Amino acid sequence: RRTALHATIMQFLKKHEIEIKWGHELVSIEQANDSVTAVFRNSERSTASFLVGCDGLHSATRIALFGKESAAFTGLTQVDCLLISARVR
Repeated sequence: RRTALHATIMQFLKKHEIEIKWGHELVSIEQANDSVTAVFRNSERSTASFLVGCDGLHSATRIALFGKESAAFTGLTQVDCLLISARVR
């Protein structure tokens, strides 16, 4: 269930003190060798070692990466995740 997945993700982020930007509209992404910067409509910028973007039918992440394209819903859904974790002591 989607709600269970969201709850699991939120628990993980809270446990690891990973910030979520609510109410921000992503307009561009700037990539560097060791970081990525998310640029938002309100001119706020957030730089981190990784950026997670959810790609839906009207995805701001897709537009920021590839430009505005027509999206067509195929009726198919796919979920893919890669999590690499290093223990920090």
